[in-house]
Amino acid sequence: MVRENTQNPMIHKSIDTIKELNADVILREKIRQRDKAIRDHENDMEISRLEGREEGIAIGEARGEARGITIGEARGESRGQAKTLIENVKMLMNNTQKTLTEVLAMLGVKQEEYDKSLALLNKEM
Repeated sequence: MVRENTQNPMIHKSIDTIKELNADVILREKIRQRDKAIRDHENDMEISRLEGREEGIAIGEARGEARGITIGEARGESRGQAKTLIENVKMLMNNTQKTLTEVLAMLGVKQEEYDKSLALLNKEM
């Protein structure tokens, strides 16, 4: 109605633009919904990545801890065996007045094994 009552071309152009924009409301709504779906998908993917990363870290920590415990137990056992061997050799040398070579032969232990035991205990001191 305003358009018909005025001769101003700028008003005519403005009214035509408003009509075009109103005609595109459905298209704009579809675009808005599509953009929202894309953002929602990207957000969901980021959340999934973060959850996956956290789960992976937790699994890795658990595996590492289990492996560390196993390695620690093995090292502790090795240290215990080395300490026992050294103590037994010292005790036998003191009690029997035999040489290291003779005591190792009595125990059936090679010099190399005895040296490794000494090195293991010395390394940790």
